[in-house]
Amino acid sequence: NIPTWLVALNDQSAAVRRTAANTLYHLGPKAKAAVGGLAAALKDADVDVRRTVAQALSTIGADALAAVPD
Repeated sequence: NIPTWLVALNDQSAAVRRTAANTLYHLGPKAKAAVGGLAAALKDADVDVRRTVAQALSTIGADALAAVPD
């Protein structure tokens, strides 16, 4: 359920945020509705969360291009 994982991207726990991003990564293009939330999570304080979010965006494909900063 993508809305549930989007909420989890904002959890206090970095481990929960990483799990959410990893789940969205595994959903690949099916997670395109999460692009906005993933884009916001690129600014997460935790480097591992940011890395997993970037990987998730990469699996979504062209729909995620707008989320990638210059």
